[in-house]
Amino acid sequence: MNKAKTNIIIEAENLLARINNNPDLLIVDLCSEKTWQQLHLPNAVHIRYTDIVRSKPPVNGLLPDIEQFSRVLSRIGWHPEKNMVCYDDEGGGMAGRFIWTCHAYGIDNVQMLNGGINYWYKQQYPINNNSATITPVNVEIHYLGDNLCEADYIINKLGKLKIMDARSKEEYLGTKKYAARAGRIPGAVNFDWQKIMDTANQLKTHDFNELDQQIRSLWQERLNKDDEIIVYCQTHHRSALNYTLLKHLGYSNVKGYHGSWSDWGNRSDTPIETG
Repeated sequence: MNKAKTNIIIEAENLLARINNNPDLLIVDLCSEKTWQQLHLPNAVHIRYTDIVRSKPPVNGLLPDIEQFSRVLSRIGWHPEKNMVCYDDEGGGMAGRFIWTCHAYGIDNVQMLNGGINYWYKQQYPINNNSATITPVNVEIHYLGDNLCEADYIINKLGKLKIMDARSKEEYLGTKKYAARAGRIPGAVNFDWQKIMDTANQLKTHDFNELDQQIRSLWQERLNKDDEIIVYCQTHHRSALNYTLLKHLGYSNVKGYHGSWSDWGNRSDTPIETG
């Protein structure tokens, strides 16, 4: 069952204290190939974002199947006893997507580095451009999927769900279109993923208490920590950061709509609001 998973976001100084001589720590880099080649955290392993998503055009951003994700975990030398810390170079979307995918397959011991490589580098913490030595391993994972939802699930529960749209205001209002139809899921509130990150502080998250207050103010009625919240964007990339933040704040029943608007906006049977 979808559970509270607090303390998902780890501060750089806390990771620094753990990074040396910790064989059970696996650091996962989801930066662009260019950034990875230039610099990364010591002993990090690299995963391309395209390796953790699946497409079925026109729908993108689907959960990778168990064989695909198993190959990724095998290649980086993961095993269940390892604690993973992931990061990226864009403020947390790709790292958040990795966390959401791990949760879908029952892997809880994974955190996201607050500020990613941007903040880490600015603090002059250790970096290198060497590749870690990796021994591929046999991996056995099981699909849970209790943090994932499909369009039909949302359609059947419209009016009973709290839905968070992580896209830009223009996409939310329907003035910018990236699918056959523009607009939003009826009843959704807008919390652009960029509101989470502080561009003046190397893309670290803003104060968590302030973010929680902003999120609570989106809904007129009371928001409880166990309320069911659905997050989405265009492909559940940006909204994966919203998912990670909500879980860090203690919201226990958060689901990501994989495929997101690339699915909803390209179907003919899904209701849409605009304006």
